[in-house]
Amino acid sequence: MDSYKDYLESHNIKAKQKVVVGSVVSEIIKTSKIEDVSLIVAGRQRRDIIGELFIGSTTDRIIRQSPVPVLVAKFRILSEEPSEKAERYCAEMFKKVLYPTDWSSCAEKVKELLPSLKAVGVSEIIAVHVIEPRTPLKESESSSYHMEVLGKELKEMGFSVKTLLIEGKPYEEIIQLAMDEDVSLITMGTHGLGKIPGILWGSVSQRVVEYCEKPVLVVR
Repeated sequence: MDSYKDYLESHNIKAKQKVVVGSVVSEIIKTSKIEDVSLIVAGRQRRDIIGELFIGSTTDRIIRQSPVPVLVAKFRILSEEPSEKAERYCAEMFKKVLYPTDWSSCAEKVKELLPSLKAVGVSEIIAVHVIEPRTPLKESESSSYHMEVLGKELKEMGFSVKTLLIEGKPYEEIIQLAMDEDVSLITMGTHGLGKIPGILWGSVSQRVVEYCEKPVLVVR
C-alpha cells in the first residue's frame, strides 16, 4: 500500500491508504461512503473469448451496490506465467468518449456528468442511439430529432460531436462502434437492480462491461 500511495503522489494526486478486514465488496462500499468519494475504480481482466462469467464477480457486485459512478478499467493478459503481466487497453482513457443513449433517466444522468469529463481531458464525444430492428417509422423519426437536439447540447458544452442512429441489437452495436471509432471510454447508465435481486442491473450496460475491450464508466 505504501508503494501505491507513493506512486499516486508522484503524479500529484493526494492519496490516503487504508487496510480493512471483512467482505471485499461490503468494505469497499462502506469505505466509499465514509470517505465520501465521487468515483470507484475497479479493474477487469479478460483471458479469452469466453472469459470469466461476469455475473457474481467482485466488479459486478461493486457496480450493483455502489452509490457513485464506477469506472471499469480493462486489462488483457499478456502472459499466463505466475508473474502475470497486464497491459491497459487505453493509455489515454479520458480523450474520446462514446455516449450511448436511450433517452432514459439513467442516460440523462450520464449526460449531466459529461461536462466534468471535459475538465479531465475529454474533447470528443460520439453519441449513439441504437434502434431495434423493425422499429416504427414514427419512432425512428422521433429518435432522429432527439439526436439532433442532443448534438447541439453537447456542442454547447464545448465538445467535438458526432451523432449516430444505428439499427441492431444495442449492446452488439455499441461494442462494435466503440472498436470502429477507437474510443477511449464508454459511458453507460444503469437502471440498478432488475427483477431478479442482485443479478440484473441493466442488460445492455452489463453486456457492454462484460464483452467490450474498452473501459466503461457506469453511472447510476
